[in-house]
Amino acid sequence: DEVIADGVNGYLVDVGDVDELVGKSLFLLGNKTVRDSFAAHGLEVVKRYDYSVLARDYARMLYGVADAATDAAG
Repeated sequence: DEVIADGVNGYLVDVGDVDELVGKSLFLLGNKTVRDSFAAHGLEVVKRYDYSVLARDYARMLYGVADAATDAAG
């Protein structure tokens, strides 16, 4: 998963493309609806990176590795 989904929770611009960066920035400054939409979608992304979610997912992965190793050892 990408943190920024172009046009969903932000804009991606090519490195060094100052004109595109300025254009997107000016568009956002003048478009509250899009800013609000990006903000709402951005909050959903933040929830995926919450410590409790990451800790839970990491623990599941470790238990899965441990179970597979136990099964392989017979």
